[in-house]
Amino acid sequence: FPSHDMQVEEVGMGGGVRLVMHILDRSGSMARAMNLVLKGFGGDYVQAIKDARGDDIAALRLAGISFSDDVTTIWNKGGVTFHALDQLPDLTKAEYDPSNGGNTALHQAIIDGYNLALKFALKIFQDTGIMPEIDVIVLTDGYNNLAPYDKSIVRNLIAGSKKELVRFIFFYFETSPGACQSAQRDINPQMIAEDLGFDVENVMLFDKKPGVIVTGK
Repeated sequence: FPSHDMQVEEVGMGGGVRLVMHILDRSGSMARAMNLVLKGFGGDYVQAIKDARGDDIAALRLAGISFSDDVTTIWNKGGVTFHALDQLPDLTKAEYDPSNGGNTALHQAIIDGYNLALKFALKIFQDTGIMPEIDVIVLTDGYNNLAPYDKSIVRNLIAGSKKELVRFIFFYFETSPGACQSAQRDINPQMIAEDLGFDVENVMLFDKKPGVIVTGK
C-alpha cells in the first residue's frame, strides 16, 4: 500500500483496523503538567496499550498533534504520521514543550486531528476495503480561546461522525485549582466537553498539583 505501512498480513488477520489520534494541549498553562505528559507517553505507554489490548488482533496505528497558537503534527517521522505500536517514537520536549506555549486552539485542533485521522482511514479503506475504527483522544487543561470560537462547529463534527466507528475522548488536567468545581460553562471542564458534543462517559477529569501524582476523579 503506497500511502501507509499497513501489511497485507495484518489486515488479513480479521481483527479490523484501529487508528488512535492523540490531540495534546501545548498551551502555556500545560507547562505545569509537561513532565507528566512526557513521561506518560514514554515507553510505559506502549506497554500499557499492549496490556490493555489483550487478545485484540486489530491492526493498530497511532498518531498525534499538539496545539497552542498553532496546530502541529508530532511523531512525523520520514513522512509517516501514523505509526505501528512497536514503532511509535517517544514523545520528547522537541515535539511537546508547553513552556513556550501560548493560547489554546482547542477547536481547530479537534477539527484538524479528526480530519487527519479520517483522511488516513479513507485511504486504508480504499486500499483494503476495510474501514478503520477511530479514537480521537483530547488532552487539555483549558477552553478554546482562538478562532474558530463557535462550539457548534466541533459539536456538529462529532455529531456527524458514525459512533460505531468513531469515539471522541476528553481528558482534562486541572492545572488551575477550582476549575472542576466551577459553575461557569466556559471554565468547568465537564461542561466544556459536553458543550462540544463529547459523550459524558468519555470525559475524564484529573487533578494535577505540584508534587502530587495525578488521580482520576
